Amino acid sequence: MTVSQNDLRYFIETCKTLNISQAAQNLHVSQPSITLAIQRLEHEMGTAIFVRSKRGVKLTNAGKTFFAHASELMRLWQNIKSSAHANITDIQGRYDFGTHASMALNVMTRTLAPLMIDNPKLEIRLHHGRSSDIVNDIINMRLDMGLAVNPINHPDLIISSILKGEVTFWTSAAHKNDTQNPAHESGTIVFDQNMMRSQALLNDYKENGIEFSRSITSTDLEVIADLVGNGLGVGILPENVARRSKHELVKCENAPVYYDDHCFVYRKENFKNRSIQTIHDNLKKTY
Repeated sequence: MTVSQNDLRYFIETCKTLNISQAAQNLHVSQPSITLAIQRLEHEMGTAIFVRSKRGVKLTNAGKTFFAHASELMRLWQNIKSSAHANITDIQGRYDFGTHASMALNVMTRTLAPLMIDNPKLEIRLHHGRSSDIVNDIINMRLDMGLAVNPINHPDLIISSILKGEVTFWTSAAHKNDTQNPAHESGTIVFDQNMMRSQALLNDYKENGIEFSRSITSTDLEVIADLVGNGLGVGILPENVARRSKHELVKCENAPVYYDDHCFVYRKENFKNRSIQTIHDNLKKTY
């Protein structure tokens, strides 16, 4: 026998009226519905909560205690529903946002920072990682949303393209010698081996007879840009990272180029969530 929310509603109204017939009338339900609700509650509690008489009912000591807790429980439930509804209709709440650390620099300064200033009840927790890990965490509900590069379609996800990003070989404008054959710079290539396009770009160069004698790998694109800017060979970088560098970086001439699709990803059930939709819309406007 399972107690429902309506059972508590019927019980509370009966406590207020001390009359089952009046409670049924006030709630627009039948008198047997009230009686059955009380019986279910008494069965679950293992004790009587009302003493019945010809004039109506009176609360037992157990009933008085239960009435206080049931009233508080119903108030709490209303607050939970209001809060949950507010998260859908208002820009507020705590959200976990996944993005690569380099992408987060643009996202925070150009999109999230002004949005959070204007909406003090909005909280964002950033999580940094690879695009595949971010998408997987959204699927498994460890993240609420994220920015991912070339995400694979999934039936539980909404994937919205934000921008197309160019990835190619870059070198320092101050230290360049031969941008036609970047391997001549120092024989060093600097890249993120976890970045999807890195191996494809290196293979394209190799097919054209260009190979590097040594490599440096880093998962931080800003570090790669800084190393290249200081004259340490050639780097594989997204254009937005290269342009943002404090050093003047230039594209290697005739280098192969790949284009990445940077997408905003979230679960389908959050389609009407105002906070997530506002972040999405602001990203689209910004980029």
